[in-house]
Amino acid sequence: REVPPGPRRPALARSSGRAAVAAPCHPCGGRRMNHPRIDQATMGGAADLDALCRALARHAPHQHRSGDGIDRSVPLLRQADLLTDSGAADPAATARRLIRIAGANLSVARLYEGHINALRIVEMHGSAAQTARVAEIVAKGAFLGVWGADGAEPVRVDGHALRGAKTFASGLGTVTHAIITIAGDDAPRIGLIDVRDASRHHPDDWAMRGMRATRSGGHDFAGIEVDEVDWIG
Repeated sequence: REVPPGPRRPALARSSGRAAVAAPCHPCGGRRMNHPRIDQATMGGAADLDALCRALARHAPHQHRSGDGIDRSVPLLRQADLLTDSGAADPAATARRLIRIAGANLSVARLYEGHINALRIVEMHGSAAQTARVAEIVAKGAFLGVWGADGAEPVRVDGHALRGAKTFASGLGTVTHAIITIAGDDAPRIGLIDVRDASRHHPDDWAMRGMRATRSGGHDFAGIEVDEVDWIG
């Protein structure tokens, strides 16, 4: 009597006997990926983005060791005409570009994302005049951020001035204008404020080993006149 054959085992792939070779590094860091090319309408071309990423990558080691911020890198973003992009025209292209920049210099990408977000918040919730005003200050050298995390005392209006502080404020000394949340009786509001006053910066509030070049920390808003807030929405 014949014994029926058992179920077949799946064939195992034959080993070549050679160790796997890592994929070559992409100019923007990390392993090579099939990134879609950026349209020339959104930047000068893929070659320009590669050159930008190489320059940002060269800055990264010193920026991290020193914790001095990304001030040397922001002009490169400006020269590449990237600081006018809010992501509204082509969100996918903006996201791909941001991923590439993150592969070169994560601190730059973190702050650049905040700048993009701030532009888009003003476009979505501000007036046409505010959008134009923000575009004008960016053209003159402004670099934006979004600071939402409150300190021990939330930022709120107290008479004719603000009181309270923000924590985890990324880009102290690099961000010139920040969109912040301001507590209200009914609901928080958002406003754009000039944050260049270094006497209000407290970078020691955030002592971390990673992304030190973002210079994140506390910012004291106490005493800033309400008239200095550009209320959005």
